[in-house]
Amino acid sequence: MSLRGDPSFDAASLPEGARIWYERFLAALASPDQYPDAVQAASTGDLYQLGRYVNTHVTTVLMVFRFTGDLHLLDAIDPIMQAARAQLKDYNHDGYLNWRWLADPNNKQWYGDDQHLMGEILTHSLVAAVAWAYQENRNLESPAGIDYGERADFWKNYLKHDFEAKWRKRDGTSGYDYLTGYLMHAYLQEIRYFHYMGLLFGEPGYKVEATKLASALKIDFHAVTTPAGPGYVWMQGVETENTNVKFAQPTIYASNTIQAAEDLALEGMAPFAEGDFMERIANTVSSLVMDNGSKDFAADIAGGKQFPGFVSLPAPPSEDAQSRVTDRVFAIIPLATLAPYDATGRIARISKQVYDTIETGRVPRRIYLPAAFFIDAVAHP
Repeated sequence: MSLRGDPSFDAASLPEGARIWYERFLAALASPDQYPDAVQAASTGDLYQLGRYVNTHVTTVLMVFRFTGDLHLLDAIDPIMQAARAQLKDYNHDGYLNWRWLADPNNKQWYGDDQHLMGEILTHSLVAAVAWAYQENRNLESPAGIDYGERADFWKNYLKHDFEAKWRKRDGTSGYDYLTGYLMHAYLQEIRYFHYMGLLFGEPGYKVEATKLASALKIDFHAVTTPAGPGYVWMQGVETENTNVKFAQPTIYASNTIQAAEDLALEGMAPFAEGDFMERIANTVSSLVMDNGSKDFAADIAGGKQFPGFVSLPAPPSEDAQSRVTDRVFAIIPLATLAPYDATGRIARISKQVYDTIETGRVPRRIYLPAAFFIDAVAHP
């Protein structure tokens, strides 16, 4: 399913159920009270916010764009990317444009520089995807008058001559193995980065690297039986990278893993688009993560359970790894978009309960649940 726009798209032609949710999605996208505020997050130039809040938001919009071709959605992404673009500078005087990791001023190792590799990977997987979306539509007329070709050329140049060049220099390689994600969500986003770089530049090495990384994941996704059917569980660390991070991935981080996998599945990439891979992920979420109705959700992807052949150790003492996920947090992480893969319908049903609890009686502020319900309605008209 491509990122090519459809200039003739008309929301009025959508099935009624899909149209209702599309209108709600658009309302949330245009809301002056939008939460999280993607433009504000992009304006910080903070790799932490760019790789998480901005990545999740823009990837969700791109996912809906795949199902509509509505160029207004590509235009809605542009202010966010332009806000991020305005923050690019050579802050550390190494000759390359960069953003900075600004999450914690007390962290002297990472603060104020671009050496935080995970933040760099999470951010630039998104940049590569957006650059490809602009590239795919460069000869189409933007409803808002945006020059898609100029945007594509800028981001391609930045990716090649700033981001890639600096990491090749730091790693001392002329090959395609200049990034390494040791945690599962970063690893999946790394695959995503190399996939889109391959599309952008047509160099076989990118595709080879993406395929190599994806193929190595076979030992990381452990097959389990759930009440909904066959599922997968996985650890926070990547086993193929000889990790010592051997606890089940916390749900907060798993949401980034799952969104990247879903994006790559829509791109038709193996193993994500093959067989029942995404259905197994959906079964895990509906059965193990959704373990308490819509009140709150399991702290990790294994639902705190132990499975044969899967090392599920106690999570480390950090708030996001130990805490159960509240309904308000669930509403801003991209798990509900798994609904089309869920034969039980439980993901859609519980997600709708969350939506009714936090959005009833006003224009929705959050785009994620309306986006999920729209995609589900299109998949199941």
